[in-house]
Amino acid sequence: KFNISEDIDPNLALKFKPVSFQDKATKIKQFGFIAEQLNKVDNKFATDQDDKAGLMGVHINAVVAALTATVKKQQSEIDILKGKKGKKLNSKL
Repeated sequence: KFNISEDIDPNLALKFKPVSFQDKATKIKQFGFIAEQLNKVDNKFATDQDDKAGLMGVHINAVVAALTATVKKQQSEIDILKGKKGKKLNSKL
């Protein structure tokens, strides 16, 4: 790996649409993402698995990275808000 950066847009994951679905083969209910929908968000989130059948797969590492960027941004915002709230409480004492 080279040219590594942490420039993942934390707002990308907000466009994800998690779904529940029943697997055709096993009939088991699962949770996940639809690759075609993720591909509309950004083509880095889906991979072509079978060109003949036109099936797409989820590039799970990219999905996890985008979700992590979102969580980190939200945690930073929470920490800022907690700090502001803490300052208001201390000023009242």
